[in-house]
Amino acid sequence: MAFLHAKRLEDKVALITGGASGIGKATAKLFAQHGARLVIADILDKAGSAVCEELNTQTKATYVHCDVTNETDVEKVVDAAVDRYGKLDIMFNHGSKNRPIPIQIGRIGSESAEGDPIFMDLERIRIKSLKKAINDVLEWRRRCGELNLRWYGRGKCVGTPGEAPRSSGDQLSDSDSDSDFQNHVFNNAGVIGSPVIPILQSDKSNFQKVMSVNVTGCYLGTKHASRVMIPARRGSIISTASVASVEPGITPVAYTCSKHAVLGIMRSAAAELGPYSIRVNCVSPNVLPTPLAAEALQMEERELQQAMEDKAVLKGVGLTKDDVAYAALYLGSDESKYVSGLNLLIDGAFSVTNPSFGVF
Repeated sequence: MAFLHAKRLEDKVALITGGASGIGKATAKLFAQHGARLVIADILDKAGSAVCEELNTQTKATYVHCDVTNETDVEKVVDAAVDRYGKLDIMFNHGSKNRPIPIQIGRIGSESAEGDPIFMDLERIRIKSLKKAINDVLEWRRRCGELNLRWYGRGKCVGTPGEAPRSSGDQLSDSDSDSDFQNHVFNNAGVIGSPVIPILQSDKSNFQKVMSVNVTGCYLGTKHASRVMIPARRGSIISTASVASVEPGITPVAYTCSKHAVLGIMRSAAAELGPYSIRVNCVSPNVLPTPLAAEALQMEERELQQAMEDKAVLKGVGLTKDDVAYAALYLGSDESKYVSGLNLLIDGAFSVTNPSFGVF
């Protein structure tokens, strides 16, 4: 089957923001294998330049410094692509501010006899087994729901079975240092911000920061890519959203809101730019283990991958950066020439079922 070995992006020019590491880097390498000429945009100058140096052995690749929240930067990098290669065929809005984020995670505390007030405190420990930690927290969240308890963040929840949740005044004081129990995971697209889940515990400045990076970056990339694609009457714009774009309640309100907004930008642009033969789509991966996450958690990458697979709906395979890259390859190629307005979920059916039902 010769088409499997064909260069699916032959003679196309692609701009990838956040291309210095993670999904962006994996996508850049795959695009290069399929014949695309590349512009890599990021704030990680050393890493971005190294990626281009590696890719220049098989294609033409250029690195340009770009903060996706800065319109001047985004405008310049789009113009640089056109100046260098004469056109822009593919814009992959992946962001350029991916970084480790702190989370607080631990073990379930004891509970009192039935009918008595219950207090659950996640013991502050450094994660030794992510698999156990994930199991503990999911079980804790489930029990909070069953017992009508309120999750206050900071690993605490207070209430009595069958009664209304108590006020935040019942929350215990939390004067210990965060440094004793902070660990890190790596978010695959943009920033997640503060790990606090309840909206009443959230912070406006954190909300604005998350929206700025995740939404403004997508908006500016889409705006300036369309500026050069409209006269050419062709192009594919791809943005990285998340499973959180369709599944609320699994990430903090700011991140969930930002990814719903990315989906909104995509759909609006797909409707507006369709008459110019410009396609606009999203890729939405589930949680993605990365080397940086494994390092921060002091685990082997395969061990981290296994922990995520254990909680997956689709068994026997694990989500990798390459899976997202191949989705972007499809959306950037002519194979998807009539695909626009699609939110391509790469989540192994996570968003179509509730594993807590335990039916299957």
